[in-house]
Amino acid sequence: MEGQDAFNTLKGSIPARKDADVSKYDEYGKETIEDFNEAKLAPSLAHGSAAAEGFLTKVNQAVNIFVTQQNTEQFIDSLEQAASELK
Repeated sequence: MEGQDAFNTLKGSIPARKDADVSKYDEYGKETIEDFNEAKLAPSLAHGSAAAEGFLTKVNQAVNIFVTQQNTEQFIDSLEQAASELK
């Protein structure tokens, strides 16, 4: 924890751990730590907490194909197919 407090106070960020020594942080850091400790985290596809890895892989593949081919119908079908496999 000491390393995180030393690093984060220099960087201007806060540690993800909830046992940080708040006294080492400036006013903004203290407020941010308080907000972080009270907040409810929202699940995220990008960070792997909103869906299974297999679904995320299929979504990423669908997005990559859409970006190159610009086929909206195919994109929607791919997402629907990936979602149907979750059930």
